[in-house]
Amino acid sequence: MNPNFEYKVTHLDEDDLDVLESKLNSLGQEGWELVSFDGEVGIMKRKQLYLTNLYTESSNERPRPQNNS
Repeated sequence: MNPNFEYKVTHLDEDDLDVLESKLNSLGQEGWELVSFDGEVGIMKRKQLYLTNLYTESSNERPRPQNNS
């Protein structure tokens, strides 16, 4: 399975570089990577983590019936 990505657009217009650095480090610890920055807005990206396979309508798999006992 190829990884899917999720994206986050965040306001990064900070006059204080220490605050900006701290914000970026916090986002990095959450797995976000800065991929674009225009001076005010940053676009972040990270791999989506799935504990199960993604559901697609074209999937041939059926959901497991519930056990009512």
